[in-house]
Amino acid sequence: MTYIVDFIIEVSNALQQDLLLKVSALETESKENTERLQAEILKKSEEIDTSQKERIKLEKHADSLDQELIQLRNALEEKEQCVLHCKEQEKKLQDQITEVLEQTYSANCMFLTGFCVLFMFIL
Repeated sequence: MTYIVDFIIEVSNALQQDLLLKVSALETESKENTERLQAEILKKSEEIDTSQKERIKLEKHADSLDQELIQLRNALEEKEQCVLHCKEQEKKLQDQITEVLEQTYSANCMFLTGFCVLFMFIL
């Protein structure tokens, strides 16, 4: 009977050792998985930081481009105003030239008419 009890104790001890080895292996695997996941989390965190920095950089660049676009639009509008003003001035000058030519023509006509009258008077 002691033989059976000893055998049961021996089997129980063997099972206990086997279970302890399995628990130890699972703990080691769990620790390795935890370390691997922490490393992945750290890597992802660094990737997120890098992406956020890049996003901020791109947003600043976009803001800069928006400001440049506003300045270009303002410059274009100013240029269009200058062109419009120049066209108005050109029209005024053309009108003045036309008026001066008309006055000159009229004066010449009056001079010639007077000259013709005088010439006819002399004849």
